[in-house]
Amino acid sequence: MAHLGSLLGGLAILTLGLGLGGCGAAEGPVETDISGADETSVSADALTGSRPVGSTLTASANLNLRSGPSTDKSILLTMPRGSNVTVVTSQPTGAWYQVKYGSRTGWAHGNYLFAPNATDSSGGGGNAPTSRVNGGPVVAHAQRFVDDACQKYGCPYELGTREGHSPTRTRAVDMMMSRIGTTASGTERTRGENISSFALGNERTYKLLYVIWRQRINSADGRGWRGMEDRGSITQNHFDHVHVSFDP
Repeated sequence: MAHLGSLLGGLAILTLGLGLGGCGAAEGPVETDISGADETSVSADALTGSRPVGSTLTASANLNLRSGPSTDKSILLTMPRGSNVTVVTSQPTGAWYQVKYGSRTGWAHGNYLFAPNATDSSGGGGNAPTSRVNGGPVVAHAQRFVDDACQKYGCPYELGTREGHSPTRTRAVDMMMSRIGTTASGTERTRGENISSFALGNERTYKLLYVIWRQRINSADGRGWRGMEDRGSITQNHFDHVHVSFDP
C-alpha cells in the first residue's frame, strides 16, 4: 500500500462526468430527447417477450423514460446509454416495457433495451448477470465484483470508469448510489454501505485495493476507514458514489 498516496493524488482533480477528468462518476440522467431514435416501430433486434419482474435490462442508447407506453406520453427523463433499469411489469405493452430507473418508474421502448448476459462472462464462473461498466472493459475480477455486488444489492444508477482513473481505467469502478451531485440517503445510502462492506469483506476474492465512500477511504489493510480532505463537492467527496479500486 506504499504507493497508495501517489495513486490518490490523481483523485484530487475530480470533476463531474467520465469524460471530464473526474473520478469516473458517470453522468446522471439528462433532460433531452434521444437523437434520431425510433420509438414508433419495432426493429429486428428489439427486445421482445416477457421478462421477470425485478430483472435488469440495459439501455443501448440514450433512452426516453416516458409516463406511458406511447410516444404521445410525456418524457420523464432521458436515461444515458448503458443505464441499468429494473423490470416492473413482466409483459410488455406493445414494444414498451415498464421499468424503474433510480426512483422513477416509467415506460421505455424495446428498440433500445437489451438483457445482460445470463452468465458471468468475466471468467469468474458465477451466475450473476453482467452489469455494463461505462468506459470499460475492466479487469475480470473487477467486473466479477460489479456483477456480484449488483446482483446482491442492486445497481439502479450508472457504473463507470475512464482513462486516467485511479489506479488505472481497467482497475477502478465508480458505482453511483444516487443521481450525480445528489447525496445518497435512505435506501441509497444503505446500498452504498452494503456494497462498501461487501468489497471489504471479500478483498482477497476480488483483489481489492481500496474503497472510497462518503469522504472516507478504506485500504483493507487493517487501518479501517480514514477521513479524507474536503474536495469541494458532493461528487468529489464521494457522497453520491462508491469508488472501488483493484490490484492487478
